[in-house]
Amino acid sequence: MRLVFQGHTHSGTVPVAASEIGRRCHDRHGDTACFHHLGRWTENNGVLTVKFQPTIYINSALTGRARTVALR
Repeated sequence: MRLVFQGHTHSGTVPVAASEIGRRCHDRHGDTACFHHLGRWTENNGVLTVKFQPTIYINSALTGRARTVALR
């Protein structure tokens, strides 16, 4: 079986309202930022393909140092 990984080397950053962060990351984080990996896999003809579409959701009200710290 062959294994293929896709999408795991980069992520997008999406500004959202603080109230949206908990909903998008299943209430596992506070209201500043969260990382959602959105992974899925398929198997076809002996090839297992694992795809990620990582996204960082960040509070759109954050600026300056607070925004920098949230993205670490």
